[in-house]
Amino acid sequence: MFQRRFTMKHLLLLLSLTTIFASCGQVSSEDIDQDIIETDYYLNYNGENSTLEASGKFTIGGNTTYVTLDGESNLKVNNEVTKIDVNLFGQVSYVFKQSSAYQMNKNYQFVYTNKDQDKFVNSSTLPSSASLSVPASIESDENLFVDWNVDQVNDQATSMYVGLSYNNGYTTHPVSAKNSNGQLELDSVQLSEYRGQTIKLHLCRTRVKRNIENPGAGGRLEARYCSANKTVELKL
Repeated sequence: MFQRRFTMKHLLLLLSLTTIFASCGQVSSEDIDQDIIETDYYLNYNGENSTLEASGKFTIGGNTTYVTLDGESNLKVNNEVTKIDVNLFGQVSYVFKQSSAYQMNKNYQFVYTNKDQDKFVNSSTLPSSASLSVPASIESDENLFVDWNVDQVNDQATSMYVGLSYNNGYTTHPVSAKNSNGQLELDSVQLSEYRGQTIKLHLCRTRVKRNIENPGAGGRLEARYCSANKTVELKL
């Protein structure tokens, strides 16, 4: 019985991977009309390792086909040329990454130049920095209280959540992006499957802008700040 469930699980996984591989095609920017390219930009700051990553994704057909920037096409972030990154599933992005101290008011400019030498310029700052306060450990019958604080709430953030990492995965817990501080309570029943582990928590604050310069097919610019991790030992 166990062997059958094991085999079926892996078969379903294989079918899912096959579907993903089949659905993520690629096309050169040299071979298509430029006004059908959708442009999505991402600006992420990771407070755990003090790393800034800016990236762009170019697609057609609702994210089913990825565009490679060939010829004179390119994406620059603050005048730095991004590098192509292709993941296991054939998804293409263009990435600029650097170690950096957090700077809320610094402006990051994305300049996409297409094969017709049209330039599309978009810029963003990072959302406000934020932090968490948690106990070092809790007993098995205790609820976990996570206190959060945001330095500035006038940063036009559209969402915020507490991320929880455990041995076998990751969960998110939304909190209000409009408040400068608050408390998230995770009850002992929710935490029961993590008992005996040391979990990690961080706070992520996101701003999404959809009215951006683009070739004609739309796009968005998403900026996110994630705090450094806090750890909590969940005792048995």
